[in-house]
Amino acid sequence: MFFLQEITTKIKLPPNNFNSSYLKFIKDTLISKYESQLDQFYGFIVKIRKITELKQLKVLNSDGSMIFEVKFECLTFNPRKNQVIDGFITQVNQLGVYVSLGPVVACIQRMCLPLEYEYSFNNLGEKLFVDKNDSSNKLEKGVLIRFRIAGTRKDENSFEVLGVINDNFLGPLN
Repeated sequence: MFFLQEITTKIKLPPNNFNSSYLKFIKDTLISKYESQLDQFYGFIVKIRKITELKQLKVLNSDGSMIFEVKFECLTFNPRKNQVIDGFITQVNQLGVYVSLGPVVACIQRMCLPLEYEYSFNNLGEKLFVDKNDSSNKLEKGVLIRFRIAGTRKDENSFEVLGVINDNFLGPLN
């Protein structure tokens, strides 16, 4: 789910940054370009840890800028199908529950809940799913649950995760 990855990219360094703080400029450029971004292969890039390699490739004749090849290490978040994970329920509605996984919210549809859970309301009017056989087992906002990732889908701007808890050893962690 969380991985340390090494990524290589090219950075253009303008001539006005040819001073002792050029490394800071390069790291700031990496942070603004990659941190908190979704990459199709790596998933969410959570944090740029460090620059591991820096090579000067060429100087541009047009404006005197330098092109560097930068290899950096970063922490990524990339949940995979069939992983079992814990998360807190952030929302409940008649379609299912939504679980926070850091930068991603997973959806567990009603049909992926055990059959004995039914949609209801508590005495404060908040939505929840209650186990018909054991009323102490509830799926409501703030409850920590364990679920299995049934599928993921990434596009340029979003990352969707679908989960299930209708298997053994999954559900609320009491």
